[in-house]
Formats: sequence, structure tokens, C-alpha cells
Amino acid sequence: MREHLYRGKDEKTGEWRVGGFTLDAADNPRITTKDPSGGGLLFHFVIPETVGEYMGLEDKNGVKIFEEDIVQFDYAGITHRGKIIYQTSECEWGVCCPETMGYQSINSLLRLFISFEVIGNIHDNSELI
Repeated sequence: MREHLYRGKDEKTGEWRVGGFTLDAADNPRITTKDPSGGGLLFHFVIPETVGEYMGLEDKNGVKIFEEDIVQFDYAGITHRGKIIYQTSECEWGVCCPETMGYQSINSLLRLFISFEVIGNIHDNSELI
């Protein structure tokens, strides 16, 4: 079974938070993490547009791949860069490489034994795409 994790930037500190996802009574997004002192859960209010879901895969370096991460991979002798997206209409994860190959489903690339490397995300490193 896939691990359900979410990531978002803390609206106070700008730090990335990874954990569960909830909304408060006013529909403000929060990432929930375990209190390191063992006291239960901590709720971190996050910037809504930075919330992204873990897609259930790790890159070639063991880094978890989240929605809106920028990945790099080699295919047909060309290095491609693209943004990880969830294609709602197709109910599948994909990568959008506007400069080289457009949209490709992750499953079709994995069948070609493509290995991805996370090189950033669109919120911190938009210049990479």
C-alpha cells in the first residue's frame, strides 16, 4: 500500500513540512507531523499553493518524489527536465517536459527503465524548468 504523505511550505517559517494533510474549520490547509517530544501531533499551517502529494516513488537517490517537483532524466540520448503532475482526467501521475517531449505518463517512462532525479521544485527553483 502506498504511503500517503503531503508536503507544504510553512506559512510562518517558509520551511517545508511533510506529513498528513488536513483542513481546519475555515478550510485552511495544514500539514500534520508527530511531535518529536512524543506529545502527539503538531499542526503547521502551510501556503495553499505549495501543497503537493507524494506520488509513491523515490528517485534514483532515494528522495521521495512529490507533486510539482522538478525531475531530470535521460531518454533517447537527451536529458529531459519536467514537472511532476497528477493528471486528473487520466487518474495518473505524469511529467510535463515542455521543452522536449510534452506530457508523458510516469508508468510509460518506468516501463522504459527511466530513472528520475529530483533537482528541485516549482516553488523554490522555477528557473530549472
